Amino acid sequence: MTASQPEDTRRERAEAYQQEWGGTTFEQSDGDWLVVGSTIGTGAVQSVRFTHTGIRKVDIPLGGRSRPKPAPANDNKKSAKHEAAPFPGVVSSGEFVADFTPPDYHIDGVAQAAFIYSLTGMTGAGKTAVLLCLTYCTALGKRLGDREVRKGRVIYSAGENPVDVRMRWLAMAHELQFDPTDIDVHFIAGTYSIPDSISKIEEAAEALGGVDLVIVDTSAAYFQGSDENSNVEMGNHARDMRKLTELPGKPCASSPPILSKTPARKTFCRKAAAVSSTKSTAT
Repeated sequence: MTASQPEDTRRERAEAYQQEWGGTTFEQSDGDWLVVGSTIGTGAVQSVRFTHTGIRKVDIPLGGRSRPKPAPANDNKKSAKHEAAPFPGVVSSGEFVADFTPPDYHIDGVAQAAFIYSLTGMTGAGKTAVLLCLTYCTALGKRLGDREVRKGRVIYSAGENPVDVRMRWLAMAHELQFDPTDIDVHFIAGTYSIPDSISKIEEAAEALGGVDLVIVDTSAAYFQGSDENSNVEMGNHARDMRKLTELPGKPCASSPPILSKTPARKTFCRKAAAVSSTKSTAT
């Protein structure tokens, strides 16, 4: 190689590419180098040729060979409980409709007692304000817009920011002219494990004489799993929350997750919708 000729870097470039992207390197008879490796998900083998002037990429179809089977993106596995579920049997139309229970609304035409609902919204959109308003309407039997709200007792779990909730509640009392020391609303300040504490919550609800509305603010503050992007863990979380609808009084329960584009939030919304579509099994 003379001084006027450019340095031959074909091999070095090919090896650097192979180190980063994988594949196998081959030297060609003309001095060019190839890196050959699979292109994931395309059903082809990619050949990258390193020449003096640059690189050329060619996708070679695999022909009759099948594409690599994609790995699961999440842990969407059937649980042992689901796999072991017995066949429910075939029933007549009469037997099927015999179990129908007429809707028992907490907010007329909108939210039913013994159901769990997910109130979603972007950060700062006013979820806590809406839930405190619903708490006020329930405790004093006030209408929510043009909808009647059942008067009853409320338990409000302020887990995300109890200081903020306390300040808002005092401001509402001043603005709406009610006495915050003499209203049938009961707060739980701070986070805790709902599944581990459900018996204590039941005891408190029983001592109060039952409860008609349970607020959990917010879902994320009470999530007990380790991976918010796990469908299984978020499903378990939604089922833990549903236990609140089985408290004495069969209350309506509402929990606002923070709405975002992450799979975790979307998963919780789907799971909450699923568990709220079925009446509480407790009678």
